Amino acid sequence: YAYRLLYAEQGDGYVLATRTDEGGNPVSGSGGFEILTQFENVHLFAETDVYDEVTEPTEEIVRNNLLFVKTDGIGSLPVNYGITALSGALDVNTLTLNKVGEYFGISLTNDILKEITDVPLGYMSESMQDAMQNIQLASVLKLDGSSSSILLYLAYGEKGIDYTVGADNQIVPVNEPKTITEVMNSIDTIKIGNIVEIDENSHSLMQAIQDWSIDDFGKADKINSLKLGDVIAVTEDSPQILKALKNVTLGGFSEAIDALTLEDILGEIEESNTILYALKDCTINTLASSIGSLAVQDLFANDIYEYHKLSENEDFSKYPNDQLFVWEDGRYQPYDPSRHDADAVYARYPIGYDGTNYISGYENIPLYAYKDGEYVLATETTGWKLPVGAANTNYYYRDTNGKYVLAETQNGVYTHAVLYYLDAQEELAEIQLVPAELSIKA
Repeated sequence: YAYRLLYAEQGDGYVLATRTDEGGNPVSGSGGFEILTQFENVHLFAETDVYDEVTEPTEEIVRNNLLFVKTDGIGSLPVNYGITALSGALDVNTLTLNKVGEYFGISLTNDILKEITDVPLGYMSESMQDAMQNIQLASVLKLDGSSSSILLYLAYGEKGIDYTVGADNQIVPVNEPKTITEVMNSIDTIKIGNIVEIDENSHSLMQAIQDWSIDDFGKADKINSLKLGDVIAVTEDSPQILKALKNVTLGGFSEAIDALTLEDILGEIEESNTILYALKDCTINTLASSIGSLAVQDLFANDIYEYHKLSENEDFSKYPNDQLFVWEDGRYQPYDPSRHDADAVYARYPIGYDGTNYISGYENIPLYAYKDGEYVLATETTGWKLPVGAANTNYYYRDTNGKYVLAETQNGVYTHAVLYYLDAQEELAEIQLVPAELSIKA
């Protein structure tokens, strides 16, 4: 427990008895962490984590306890948790030779190392004699070609450069094996690929960070430089949104997502999918306003309009250029006189009024004018008639002075939409008339 945080019992709880510096790091002395003076002559305790398996995590358990998930290894964790776990495991301020043995299945039952197996690597240089620091790590570890990559790297260096593995699986040094001092000085520069076997079958995250040093894990710009495609295998069968973000760095995710269009997210959108096709170039930020500006006649034109075939002798100049169509590729497409025949031209709205007179058959029906890119109602009701079942009696209208005047009719058509009559109780009653005549708006 020389290099463990120790606590003193105080009241109903425990307080830290280990001396720390301004940065909150334990201060080491002769053979261990220093103890605060006031706690030098009392019993001290080390904190130990105890984990109980929770087979059924009820709401109360989740609310009142920290829960942990046992995984198959760092590679199976989400990217951000995987990086945190990996950097935590390689923290030289807490990593000991004993923990290295536990992490990588190596037995460290060596008399020379007995006194230092529980010393954090970051404190070894302060707690070891010069002679101990010059010991070659390989001389006290029984290593061969099957040993852990991290121990082989710490003891010898890079495989193929500093050592090779012989036919008998024994280590053949090329350069002088490392002393413990050299190991301490090189901790922060160790690359992940030096201590973990990584190949094309390794987790994509491990492939992406194999050239990172332990020191790199503390650099935000290094983390943010990872691309989505570096940590997730993105193939032709992957969802479209992953393919769109494949080359985006973690640091640029927010901006990239805001710039994604609907087609980037869903893939190619066919014209037959009317609504999505109209919105295919919208981003997440513009989608709401774009939906609000969609016109029904633009979305469902082929379904709500009856297209009228025009005579090839008809004067097409009477129609707005963008309101003539041809049937092509299973739908009505804009008419292009340079490549379409004039005998197969359609219009959504046939001409019903030539500017002076009604075209025969279009009297007294609503007509529209094309204005500012849309059709607007061009007719208004100028005559009304009594609804079916109305009483055969005198009807009156109310003039601007509030007086009731007998309403005159011409062929059953009145000039007012609302009339009044005397009911059976000799009281005035109101009646709404129905449209009977339409006229072009002035």
